[in-house]
Amino acid sequence: MTQTFKFEGRERRIFKRGGNWSLRLYVDGKDRWISLKTGILGSAIEAAKNIIKAHRETRAEDFAAALGQRPRGEITVGNIVAAFNAAPLAIARGSRAGYLWALRSIIETVHGKEPAWTDHPLSILNGDLIFKYRKGIMATALAAGAGAAALERAKRSANSALRQARSIFSEHLMEHYRIEAGLSLPAGLSGFRSAPGFRGAVKTDYQPPDDALIQKTLGELEATRELHPDRYLACWLSLGFGLRKSEVSALKGDSFFEINGRPHVELRSVTVIGGECDLTKNGTQAPRVPVANDAWRRIGPMIEHIPAGHYLIAGTMTYRTEGMFREINDWLRALGWKTQKGFHELRAYAGCQVALRSGLLEASKWLRHESVTTTQAAYGRYLKIQVTDAPMSLAPPTDQSGGGAGRILAAGAALMIGAVAVCS
Repeated sequence: MTQTFKFEGRERRIFKRGGNWSLRLYVDGKDRWISLKTGILGSAIEAAKNIIKAHRETRAEDFAAALGQRPRGEITVGNIVAAFNAAPLAIARGSRAGYLWALRSIIETVHGKEPAWTDHPLSILNGDLIFKYRKGIMATALAAGAGAAALERAKRSANSALRQARSIFSEHLMEHYRIEAGLSLPAGLSGFRSAPGFRGAVKTDYQPPDDALIQKTLGELEATRELHPDRYLACWLSLGFGLRKSEVSALKGDSFFEINGRPHVELRSVTVIGGECDLTKNGTQAPRVPVANDAWRRIGPMIEHIPAGHYLIAGTMTYRTEGMFREINDWLRALGWKTQKGFHELRAYAGCQVALRSGLLEASKWLRHESVTTTQAAYGRYLKIQVTDAPMSLAPPTDQSGGGAGRILAAGAALMIGAVAVCS
């Protein structure tokens, strides 16, 4: 990428290579590439001007300072970011963006936003950073007057960010940085990878909505369809197609079509940090999902009049990707839902309904999980197996004349156990 700017009456040019901008300058009889050590355009232009000015005035000390040269072998966070983005591992673009966002959040919580987070030396990633990060999270939460429940949520969010940021330094990626990218990694990085987050910050016991609350929610959703059409559409897209919010927010009017007379949605893009990408959470491209739970009858007429290329959820990107879902979560909690994730629980409940009718394997395919184990682990709270005393259909009838269990077994009756899946 190239960007031109004017300085001292001349047109200058900087280049973006990897994550940072660079300036090409003729120094001491040689053509040199000088890293501006920032990926932010405005900051890069200012840095380039300082370097050009110092070089023109031939002040050797100022020029060396303007270059901001680091000790030999020391690398920056930006170097790791560039190497991570170039890594050949099968990491979806959305996941990569999430990992980098988490790392940035940790660095900026401790060091602020100046200088740019990618300009810091990689040596700041150590165990001490994790300790200061925990302190920063607690200080921010307490300053905002957070109660006990809010503090626990802040701790869980912080631990989640740590897990994501540390994914950038998995064993496979560490090997890539050392061998493929040729980077010399600081010893303190092991502390960043292993230092503990908040201890005891576990999720509270899940409180599934009972049948009465679910009925109340669906009734309220139907009653407010005209008043809150975006909410109605988003909720039924989750209930009817098992969509995540990143998938709902990216849908357009031409994302739907029929296969063998049944409506399907084709997920051509999903919302990620900084825009959209064509890979879903699990790295699949343009998966097609059939409608379920009688949803098309409810939302089909709303979707059919939306022109091709237009987002189903109108409004700004902030509203479409965040604001609307916050409103939905607030609405669900006001109705009495006590789940950790409001909107996402609709997807879980919808998958439960599919599992009850078609089995856990089909539900896993419909939810687009990597394996049925994921479905069972993540949504098992909705599926509870109960042992009942219902008779097996092919077992002979019992002797009703008495004689106890021994006589029944002696007569050849089998052990009568059935498993019934029930959904909360």
